[in-house]
Amino acid sequence: MEEVIGIVGLQGRADEPVRRYSFGMKQRLGIAAAMLTDPQLLILDEPTNGLDPAGVVEIRSLLRALGSEGRTVIVSSHQLSELEAVCDYFVVIRSGDLLFSGPKSDLLARGRTTVVASPEVPSDLGRLADILEEAGWTVERAGDHVRVGAGPEQAARINRAAAGAGLTLATLVPQQQSLEDIFLAMTGDGELARRRAASERAA
Repeated sequence: MEEVIGIVGLQGRADEPVRRYSFGMKQRLGIAAAMLTDPQLLILDEPTNGLDPAGVVEIRSLLRALGSEGRTVIVSSHQLSELEAVCDYFVVIRSGDLLFSGPKSDLLARGRTTVVASPEVPSDLGRLADILEEAGWTVERAGDHVRVGAGPEQAARINRAAAGAGLTLATLVPQQQSLEDIFLAMTGDGELARRRAASERAA
């Protein structure tokens, strides 16, 4: 018992009434209770819910440690950034349908890679977009930058294309589509989210 309490970071608090616990402490207590029988399989639902940033980091470390000991830890969560930080295998289910099952690397590989570029002189944005489109890239204009449909290995070519036209770039940053964007695209919720945002802007 004491070992489990120590693992989840509740040393010195075990004798306190649970009603005095914060929500985050109750989350830790739940994990401790699940570990009392030293299970080889743990199923946790939103284990970082209600935790402050320091507590989130601690629970992440705990989950990694449990996995490194040979246990299988299944985490169900809507916090995709948290899942990305601790999980190495993903299962995506929507309305009972299995959409994906495999390593995190395979899931992230489904995402789009782009290069975000912005000119040193903001008024050159349109010209930069035209130059890159003429060079054969797909270009999206967004605010003060352009998003180029290219992998990180093409960043140098993009820079040379801009410099060849006399443009200096202020930023040139490769970006991998986030796990959240990949999930929304897979589940079909991306379009729904865009429509909702457009509706809110119009209201």
